Amino acid sequence: MSLRPRALPRPDVSPTILEDNYNAMPDSADIKSLLDVLHDPLAVALRARWKAFNPFRVLKAEKREVKHTTTLAWLLDPRENHGLGDHFLRGFLKNVCEAAGDHTTLLSYETDNDAIVRVHSELQMQKIKGDRIIPEFEGDNDQDTSASGANVRGKRRIDVLVEGQGWAVAIEAKIGAGEGDGQLDDYRRTIQAWAEQSNRKLLLVYLTIDEQELERADWINAQWSTSVAQPLRTVLNASGASAQLGDQQHAFLASYLDVLSDIAEDDDGFVKRNLSELATRHVKGLRFLKETLRAASNTDAPQNADWIVLYERNKLLLDRLLRYVNRGFEDRATFIRNQLVQLGLVPVRSDNSYLLFIASDWAQRFPGIFEPSNPKQPRLRFEIYNQSDDSNNVSVSLKVMHLGEERYGHEHYREKRVAMVRDIQNDKLIDEFPKLFARGIAKDLSPTVQALVTTRIGCAIDKPDAQQFAQALNAFVTKTAKDIEPWLQRFAQDDDKAAA
Repeated sequence: MSLRPRALPRPDVSPTILEDNYNAMPDSADIKSLLDVLHDPLAVALRARWKAFNPFRVLKAEKREVKHTTTLAWLLDPRENHGLGDHFLRGFLKNVCEAAGDHTTLLSYETDNDAIVRVHSELQMQKIKGDRIIPEFEGDNDQDTSASGANVRGKRRIDVLVEGQGWAVAIEAKIGAGEGDGQLDDYRRTIQAWAEQSNRKLLLVYLTIDEQELERADWINAQWSTSVAQPLRTVLNASGASAQLGDQQHAFLASYLDVLSDIAEDDDGFVKRNLSELATRHVKGLRFLKETLRAASNTDAPQNADWIVLYERNKLLLDRLLRYVNRGFEDRATFIRNQLVQLGLVPVRSDNSYLLFIASDWAQRFPGIFEPSNPKQPRLRFEIYNQSDDSNNVSVSLKVMHLGEERYGHEHYREKRVAMVRDIQNDKLIDEFPKLFARGIAKDLSPTVQALVTTRIGCAIDKPDAQQFAQALNAFVTKTAKDIEPWLQRFAQDDDKAAA
């Protein structure tokens, strides 16, 4: 029995996605363009990734912040039943201490023979009294139910507080949302006073998806991908290989890691980058799909059953792709491509979200930035991130790729790239390459993609100023190329000596 719906309910696509007033119904050629989307190898890979059963997706918990923070608190508690002991806690502490440029907290834990750790989840500020934290079973001693500012602040909850002997880590985590009004300052005052009275060294961690510039020197910014996903993957692989986990524990942790990797854009944003490239390849077919959905949302409109069925069967993938089909966003990508050409820069790969390029003469002067196994993709390159939900700016970065030995040890020039970055860190070139440092201390390197320096450039999505954008981009590329080229030249000379 074939499915022939009479009317399609309004699709789960935001108004910004359906901003264009289309009324035309697609023909057979347009339907083929949608089939081309669905059978693209990238689409097949994404559907396979999402097809596996995952309880977090069933519960629609992927972007529910409280679900992530309570799971994080559970993972950090060595006494809980996840089967990881304190291995995840140790990995987490190492990463956040790396971000802070201070390993005192990790050292305190590693040298504590007793290693008693208490983890509090969703802890109300009013339960912190002097040098103690009121247990849950004692209830709420504050009976004032007024709406005063002090009472509202007292009822605020820090996501996670981990306390050990002589140290503590307070974690305020975000999944998409931003900081509440005065939130971090309120937490700091209350928890700092408790830490001082209880003689604990306090580490304040603001955990976010993307790296953020914090004006507060007392909080350090850490990312879900490096501080949570990476240590969880490490201990999960080690525990699974040694059969230390039960089947249920391993399945649950693997499911969470899969969802977290999507949300946190781990492994260089596998999902986001593939979605962006897929949407760019098939923008025509996806735009026709938008037209059809727009028309189908009107119950009086004629229904195109084939397109409706294709959409409903592939809704998870297509809804995500449609977020990248936005005329202003696409026009800004085209504008940026044109600016790159006019500035004499060399594009090396481009979709509407990620526009990669190198300086005009790098390919000839520094052939070592290319790997013999992949001569079209330089391992050192500039990247412009054109984000569809940022209507005023784009970010521009210089990035070095594939530093990890485990995955990229076969690459011919990998060791030279690692040595170059380590030399830059040893010379403490913080002003030139700030992304390699945290609070003046050299950071551990990302095995996949490591940013060296990043800036934001104004580029309005509706009417970008070509002169202003070109000047800002040219200034950043010129300075950054001048800073990195002596290091590239050093390794190019090493290659010449080896050849001689």
